[in-house]
Amino acid sequence: QLCAFQRVAIGPGETKTVRLSVPPSRLAYWDVEQKAWIVEKDRIQLLVGASSTDIKLTAEAAVVE
Repeated sequence: QLCAFQRVAIGPGETKTVRLSVPPSRLAYWDVEQKAWIVEKDRIQLLVGASSTDIKLTAEAAVVE
């Protein structure tokens, strides 16, 4: 699920720092038993790349509410 996005142009040998914020509500799912949106405190995998088929970097992050 794409939760945050920023297009960044980077030249050869260049590096840039990009900060993206993902509110926990964007990670919610509908629980049919509780009939409510639920955000689980868990670890998620973040992927960075040119496209979904060209991933350059992965990292884990903790979901906190």
